Amino acid sequence: MKILTRDRLELVTVPPGWANLNQQIISIDNPNELNFKISFPSPHYNCRIDKPPYYQNTQVHTTSDTLIVSIPFADNFCHNVIDFLPELIWLDQKINDSVIIAPITKTTRNYIDTFDIEFKHLNFIENDIDINSKKIQIYDYNINYRSSKKILLLKTILAKNIDQSKKANRFIYCTRNSGGGASHQRPMNRENEMNIIDLSREYCGKNNLIFTIFNGLDSSKNIMSILDQAKLFSEAKVVCGPHGGAFANIIHIPEKNKCKVCEFTSGKYTAVQKVDNFGKNYNRLLGFAPQTYLDYYLIPFAPGSDDKETSIDIHNYKTFLLE
Repeated sequence: MKILTRDRLELVTVPPGWANLNQQIISIDNPNELNFKISFPSPHYNCRIDKPPYYQNTQVHTTSDTLIVSIPFADNFCHNVIDFLPELIWLDQKINDSVIIAPITKTTRNYIDTFDIEFKHLNFIENDIDINSKKIQIYDYNINYRSSKKILLLKTILAKNIDQSKKANRFIYCTRNSGGGASHQRPMNRENEMNIIDLSREYCGKNNLIFTIFNGLDSSKNIMSILDQAKLFSEAKVVCGPHGGAFANIIHIPEKNKCKVCEFTSGKYTAVQKVDNFGKNYNRLLGFAPQTYLDYYLIPFAPGSDDKETSIDIHNYKTFLLE
């Protein structure tokens, strides 16, 4: 991963890694086999475990140990790729002696159905549930740690449903200025973005690439399916744009593409995402797995950028195109 900037202090900045943290497993011994209620107050939050009231929707009676997967943001497109699915797949492969229970959301189900992801030990629930088990464990996921090997395992599974033989001849610019998917604002200055687009088109003309502006919508202005997004990014030779959910799709880029990715993000002086020092980018969010199969570049947002409007130094972008 390389930082592109004309600022000398920013240039020598070392982007943060991940602390060496293990996920915490909380165990509850239940020798009297009392019922416990497992609830997910919202897919956006961790689970709760309580002694249940009498009006439970469903019951699970098991003599096995029960492992409850507690991972937040299960309803979020990006977090399914960077957190939820990698952990579920890894747990399903590693844990054989427990019943595993995890929440299911529309987004997660969409991924599972689209990419034919199979699980041997997982039980998905949509509502509160009663469990009765001699030992209950809660897998308390820490979002301050992501694993490269788990991300790469997910990448391998997703790739089975994508034609990997297609030519890598697409330049994808990910915009936040259209499409309606930028729920956390951060649009780019229009003049600045048009300058970037013009330079990108010129680069495509010289390098025989197809220029594509990606805003999350298909040609009919409908939300693009996750499979069509995957197919699009599997053809990428270059991907660039401001930090945002579109970059979760870089997991679909085959190593053979020798793709370059340039993400505009918060730097040493600009904490647009309330994280500075290049602490929030998709190379890091994906556990640094992308740098094993992509050439990854970061350009800091220019001073004065905030969640209302962002921009970059065009000189830095020209440097990227020449790399």
